[in-house]
Amino acid sequence: MGRLSLVSVVAVSALLVGACGGSEEVSDSEIIEAANLKEGTNGAAYTVGGDPFCEVDELLNDTDEVEAASEGSGLVIADSEQRAGITGVPPFDPECAKRVRRGLNSLE
Repeated sequence: MGRLSLVSVVAVSALLVGACGGSEEVSDSEIIEAANLKEGTNGAAYTVGGDPFCEVDELLNDTDEVEAASEGSGLVIADSEQRAGITGVPPFDPECAKRVRRGLNSLE
């Protein structure tokens, strides 16, 4: 392998490692808008679209928070890449879960 090829391989490898490293944070406001969250009542932080059967306890802003919440026994709803999510308060309407997931998946 020539010197130029080796340098190219090392450069590409460094870019790939850099792209995978770290956890990009999604802001609260982005999650609130994407999931159509409204200010909660009865002690819940938020509700999905104001529905009392769709209470949200916590916003999860990055992969690490989604992973940590998923290790517990609570209800976690996240986007397909596990970059952002919410913790739901049971009973949580399955239709709300679908809407939340769809909204979170629209985040870029």
